[in-house]
Amino acid sequence: MLSVVLAIGSLELSSGVMQRCIQKFRERKNLAILVAVTISTFLLTAISLCIIIYRKSNDLKVFFPGAYLFVTLLALSTNVINLYTAGCKFSYKWKPALIITAAQSIIAPIGGILLIRISYFGKMDHVSLKVAFITAVNIIICGVIMVVLIRNAKAESLEFNKSDDSHLPLVEISKNLLSLSLPLLPYYISISAISQADRFIISRYLGIAELGKYSVGYSLGIAFSAVTSGITAALCPWIMRKVRAGCTQEILPILKKLTSLAAAAITFGISIFPEALSLLAPTEYRGALPIAFIAATVPLTIALTQCLTSMAIAMEKTAYSMLSGITAATIATVAGIIIIPRAGLVSAALITALSYNVLLILNASKIRHFLRIKLNFVNNYLQKMALIAVFAIAISEFSDHVFGRIFFCVSGFSAVIISLKSAVCMIKEKKHTLPI
Repeated sequence: MLSVVLAIGSLELSSGVMQRCIQKFRERKNLAILVAVTISTFLLTAISLCIIIYRKSNDLKVFFPGAYLFVTLLALSTNVINLYTAGCKFSYKWKPALIITAAQSIIAPIGGILLIRISYFGKMDHVSLKVAFITAVNIIICGVIMVVLIRNAKAESLEFNKSDDSHLPLVEISKNLLSLSLPLLPYYISISAISQADRFIISRYLGIAELGKYSVGYSLGIAFSAVTSGITAALCPWIMRKVRAGCTQEILPILKKLTSLAAAAITFGISIFPEALSLLAPTEYRGALPIAFIAATVPLTIALTQCLTSMAIAMEKTAYSMLSGITAATIATVAGIIIIPRAGLVSAALITALSYNVLLILNASKIRHFLRIKLNFVNNYLQKMALIAVFAIAISEFSDHVFGRIFFCVSGFSAVIISLKSAVCMIKEKKHTLPI
């Protein structure tokens, strides 16, 4: 419920849209974040009121009112935090973002667990208690952020009014935010549909037991997203700056190196999947290994797609991203309904991975058309995917042989080291192309 409310109510402003707005109105960036917070807070509150009225009129007491109150407060505070950290990423202020992320990801859950262990709360609902504590931490962080934003926005206004420029109307910032975010909302909903369609179809046609097996394999493979999402979050603001500066040719070599580095990491990862699956899951989940191999390629595809989306946002051509997302989501859903009930779990992973590839190729074709450049990293990406497929097949064949697994593990690790060294050398050679 939290993810649905947050996705619709926030208009995905905390994605590249906020970074583009800060880039466009850099003299009033704190004011721009405040405007985004106001718009999304109004929408989130309106959605919450509609749900409350609906539940009240239909006498639905499930998750109401206490649990939904926490969900609403979490959505509101998380939205403010996401918008602020988006500004930090664009300005390369890593310390505030690091402190906030640590508080959200480490302090809040650990504090909730410690609170549960206190005997005084032993008879209370542990889930509600933990969520309440996490909500309280979020609200405190949100309050501090709002104080900082208001103070900085006032300072910006005083500085801006001293200049000869005319005042910047709030309507102009609002129009810019909405014109970029509204077409992207169906795009992000489509991406969510791609990621969830396979699970829905499996649970509907193959049963919950098969869904559990599929989820174990897919979760193991998708674990690479923890690395690739961090890289792309740091890279996208730089990509947007280069696009606006007309230096798109400097982006392509970096994306090519990103592809090689991520592919090498995937190669190493899939070499240890058999051991990881045997340690973390029961014997009956052994059949999930092919699913993990296929899912391992998805984080790289998503990372490159996010980089291309940031280029579209920088050019303010988001409507084409929306069409690409809807097309890929339709393919994932229709193909899944037709094929998965007949072909099984492996086909579900293949359809999901192929749908993400369709999304990447459609986005790449539009970017290539608008920027009139050759996206040579796409060819490199396809070559790396072919090599990963061959490597995965070899791992599957030799997964029952100890020496074979050791050989492939060493080979994968060597590929990571070589690729990492190559990427570092390129960064040293192209210091002027990297963020200051």
